[in-house]
Amino acid sequence: MPPPSTIPVATSQLIGTFVETFSYGIYLTIFPRCMAIFWRRYKGQKGQIGSSVAIYFMFTMILLWSVITVHVVANLTRAFQAFTANISVGSAAEAYFKNGDTSLNMCKVASNVTVTLIGDLVMLYRTAIIWRKTWWILLVTVSLFIVDVAMSAWHTWSVGEAEPGSSILDSATYQRSLYFFAATLAFNLVCTILIGFKLWRTQRDLKFVEDGHEYHHYSASRCRYHATRTTVIVLESAAIYSAALVCLIGTALVHYSAYFILYNSMPPLVIGGAL
Repeated sequence: MPPPSTIPVATSQLIGTFVETFSYGIYLTIFPRCMAIFWRRYKGQKGQIGSSVAIYFMFTMILLWSVITVHVVANLTRAFQAFTANISVGSAAEAYFKNGDTSLNMCKVASNVTVTLIGDLVMLYRTAIIWRKTWWILLVTVSLFIVDVAMSAWHTWSVGEAEPGSSILDSATYQRSLYFFAATLAFNLVCTILIGFKLWRTQRDLKFVEDGHEYHHYSASRCRYHATRTTVIVLESAAIYSAALVCLIGTALVHYSAYFILYNSMPPLVIGGAL
């Protein structure tokens, strides 16, 4: 039997919804700025490869925004129903969240999984672009992504197996989410290491560029500067997302209800890890 949770499941669900809503508000403020940046890049590099990349990221951001909005609405609706329906009945919210086999919960889980897979697909795209024709790198990352997709399908499908009234901490959805997020963590760590190593090696190679012309010296220095900035940004964003996944997996392993705080607030973190 899992140890008793110090935070009621209903409270954890509500806190997670608040955190996600706050993060979603922050995302809404930076969303138009990011779109404007990608649009300027598209216009400035129209007809070149860079324009296609800009279009890809704009489409990805719009898709992420749409799915995250669905997740936020589903979470807010569930919280409203849990804490306003049957107010006169004691522990009504706890009883509500014990019933995992509902359309709203299915929508929440499916949108959470979709956001995660879109973020992972961006990481796969980045890895493929930076390593280009290194086939064994693509084979490893694509294989990990396929495992991630399989675990996500298993996790989502298991929502229908939940038994009403049973402890959500013992449900099949809860247990299988552990495998899904473990696969996601492994995929993101491998991709981050590969991208970071490639950028580090590029930066190292640039240090050995020797040319008598000042223009080339300036170009090499500028390239090293951009490579360093890119490496730091990639590693920092990946570290935040990976740390959240580790905490999520850790709370799942010990059957601690704080898991739902992290689970509900994961979608906005995906954006930081992917974009």
